[in-house]
Amino acid sequence: MVLLDGASHQSGDSQAFSGVISLAQRDGATAHLETGGFIRSRAGVPHPDIQFHFLPSQVIDHGRTASQLEAYQVHIGPMRSTSVGWLKLKSSDPRDHPILEANYLSTETDIFEFRQCVKLAREIFAQKPFEQYRGPEIQPGSHVQSDEEIDAFIRQKADSAYHPSCTCKMGQSSDSTAVVDPQTKVIGTENLRVVDASIMPSIVSGNLNAPTIMVAEKAADIIKGLPSLQEKNVPVYKPKTVETQRLTYHSVIMSPGSSGSLRHCGDRGLELGELYQLWVVEVGSWAVFATSRTLWKP
Repeated sequence: MVLLDGASHQSGDSQAFSGVISLAQRDGATAHLETGGFIRSRAGVPHPDIQFHFLPSQVIDHGRTASQLEAYQVHIGPMRSTSVGWLKLKSSDPRDHPILEANYLSTETDIFEFRQCVKLAREIFAQKPFEQYRGPEIQPGSHVQSDEEIDAFIRQKADSAYHPSCTCKMGQSSDSTAVVDPQTKVIGTENLRVVDASIMPSIVSGNLNAPTIMVAEKAADIIKGLPSLQEKNVPVYKPKTVETQRLTYHSVIMSPGSSGSLRHCGDRGLELGELYQLWVVEVGSWAVFATSRTLWKP
């Protein structure tokens, strides 16, 4: 989903995140993915199932196509897809690449959650603090409103990104879908282990760097014969409001490589009983807003 930035423009690099209300702009480098968020798509979801990446510019086709507009953008998608694909050998020649069918959007759950991604992104950008920075919506475009139109846009524009996992699932030897056992050994093969993100039995709710490091740390302990570092069945945090809470959204926007202070500027009541907290991050001579809000079912 891409929206045109209605703020004043500055050619070249801009350190400010124009999409989330910058108070000042200055020259400098940007990694583009300057802030993000994790939210629940609906009430009853135990932990966030949608992830945002906000960008102060347009990144088209992973940067392979240059943008022709001054705009800001959000990359958004569900984190726990229920669609299941398949992989098989193309031939008996080990040099041939295998055939991979991801089978994206093959379940109603995935279609619904992707649709929610678009609707929730629009709702966030429709908030009052964005007014002076918000221009016309470029993609999907204001003409795309019905569920059918949103679904068609998603099928046309959605693509895969990075952080692949779960192609060599860990499980018991009795599990026909498992590739490695709980000791990271390849089932049916001697003296071979797999230690990376591919052995995750299900998709994690976020990026893979930190959990992959922990997989490697755990595998190293298993290989060395060291005892577990943590007790089993440790309780996982669950919000008390899981059945009534619609979604939570948290973001803090900081300049790459900068340091600053965070101060709370008070709460603002919005429509439908929303609780909207406004923060300001002070970084040297400039500042940006960050928000932390909780939306409740009316």
